[in-house]
Amino acid sequence: MDRPATGGAFSARFAPVGWRHWSAAAFVFLFGCLLRFHVWHSFEYVGFDEKIYAMYVGDLDSAGLAGFPEIARGYIEDVQKAAYVYLPPTRVAYLFPAYVLHELLHLPALVSLRVVSAFSSCLFMLVGYLFALRWLNPRDALATLALLACAPLQIHMAQYAFIDGVAALAALLGVACFWESIRHGGKWLAAFAASFLFLLLAKQETGVFAGVFFCVVLCGAGRMGLGRAGWRHALALLASALAAAGILSLLAGGPGTLREVFQVYARLSMTLPYTLATGGGPWYRYLVEHVFVAPAVFLPAAAFGICLAARTPLNRYLLLFFVVTYAVMCAIPHGMNIRHTVMWDFPIALFAVQCVGWIVAGSRARGLVFFLAVAVMCLLSLRQYESIFVTLYDTDPTFMFRKVELIR
Repeated sequence: MDRPATGGAFSARFAPVGWRHWSAAAFVFLFGCLLRFHVWHSFEYVGFDEKIYAMYVGDLDSAGLAGFPEIARGYIEDVQKAAYVYLPPTRVAYLFPAYVLHELLHLPALVSLRVVSAFSSCLFMLVGYLFALRWLNPRDALATLALLACAPLQIHMAQYAFIDGVAALAALLGVACFWESIRHGGKWLAAFAASFLFLLLAKQETGVFAGVFFCVVLCGAGRMGLGRAGWRHALALLASALAAAGILSLLAGGPGTLREVFQVYARLSMTLPYTLATGGGPWYRYLVEHVFVAPAVFLPAAAFGICLAARTPLNRYLLLFFVVTYAVMCAIPHGMNIRHTVMWDFPIALFAVQCVGWIVAGSRARGLVFFLAVAVMCLLSLRQYESIFVTLYDTDPTFMFRKVELIR
């Protein structure tokens, strides 16, 4: 039986917990939801990407789903005449739920998008907690939930019409279900296929990042002691990709139109002044940004990842996810943006909690010390959010560093 570094037994089932645990988990979860749905920021303008997403929801309101091919063809024509390239309408797993909210509740398009972003971040918390409860012990699962509830990037992504929280949720579901499928099989494989399809329909770039990771696991799961990954997993991965391509082609009015949408966007995005000005940097840029945004959580997580993660298959798997996606994202010219890394918040929180558990394991009052350590980490994370993001929209490191007067 595999055992995590914290000492709790790894389990294929949820650990038995009492009403006190569920009450505490419910309180932490609701607190996290409050942090996401309440508008904390004082940014008065609508961001460029937010305007584009709201425009697409408005187009769907006017033309309906049947008019989506016209929206796709209009993008091909209009984006080549525009002063700056803008996002394509292919991120349907974000646009369609916002469109449904817009139609059912008569919310403004931008508000509908922000509700979807906030709800996705809440689900990210919940899903992360449930898998932590399945993989670790109840104490560590509750601590993971607390760190996710107070994660600065998660709160910031929930405050605006950013798609990254939706993509992070889909990526978490895919990574967790893929792990369960190579360890236990059964219905987890179908859950993985559905999750990966969801990711590809939400944000195709993140789908590529995660897809490379899944391919690496397929090739080396046995040699790395992760579990059994065979032809069924490869078939599920391929079927999800083909299903996503088929759905998007059908919506766009044909594979030719879809291909042209992606080609135009890929070509023009490399000439966008904002991308050229903010998307570069050394390979360690993401490390610097995460240390800056959430040092109290990322530093112990990094220490655990370097020193202890290799001891158990689950932690090796999550560390591999971090390393592979990190390498792929660094390899894209002028493509670095910390918003792409929101999906790392779960493994970072899981590693940080296990690090604290390992440190306090020899203490006589380890329960109290563990609680105090996690509470301090949460408070510092909220302080970081307040210091950096309350009056800031852009996540470019230059703006974040200037916000706290690290640079002038």
